[in-house]
Amino acid sequence: MAELLLRELQHQILSKLSDGYPQKLNVSRTFGPQDNNALAVNLAYLDEHKLISVSWFDDVDKGKQPVTASITKNGLDFIANDGGLSAILGVVTVKLHKDTIRDLLISKVRETSASQSVKDHLIEQIKKLPAEALAKVTTAALDSGLARMPDMLTWLQHLLHRV
Repeated sequence: MAELLLRELQHQILSKLSDGYPQKLNVSRTFGPQDNNALAVNLAYLDEHKLISVSWFDDVDKGKQPVTASITKNGLDFIANDGGLSAILGVVTVKLHKDTIRDLLISKVRETSASQSVKDHLIEQIKKLPAEALAKVTTAALDSGLARMPDMLTWLQHLLHRV
């Protein structure tokens, strides 16, 4: 069956169904007669990935046959190649509370080899920083850390494999 999974055919299916959106299109009229099982296999594959929706008829002789198909919002976003509304609506915002950032900075200061008086002075300054200043310090720390990484891509790939 894997040899019947054809990217070009899948693209044609998505394109034709997007032209008919939001209507359910008759499969045999839209795609014409098929001499092999490739259309049904690719329709099923795209349906399983939630890119299209297919209604099927169980034929006694031919087995499961596609009757109608329509493209889904996921399919439209996929062929738009920009993520569509899913990219906008699916944005994940990570918020770090100012106290969390403050605690991280203080922890890193405590880990340094500086004298205790220098550490105490820096910790007091960090505790007094307003939220806006903490945001600037965090951005600068991130920029500085990324700039000093000898091989940021290797590090990031390693980290992402562990997540």
